[in-house]
Amino acid sequence: MTPDEKAALERLIEISKSETGQSRRVADFLLAWWNAGDCGGWDPTDLWGVDAAIADDMMTAIRARIANIPVSRLPELLPWNWSPARNARQEAA
Repeated sequence: MTPDEKAALERLIEISKSETGQSRRVADFLLAWWNAGDCGGWDPTDLWGVDAAIADDMMTAIRARIANIPVSRLPELLPWNWSPARNARQEAA
């Protein structure tokens, strides 16, 4: 994680501790970013309900997460654990 990405995440964490509509949206985003399956999903249209600087920090967090996932791991991260090799094995069985 770059220093800019870390700073954006730290700002989001601080915002999420408040009691405002924007802080609720940020908290939902952080919880979904951490574990959407257990903490609920996140509605991308929430970006329209926060200030531009907050939306920029949220997008920075998304880009940081995507940039740190090796392409080789993407199939195992899919909800149904799909991969071409696994799919071929299942069809052959």
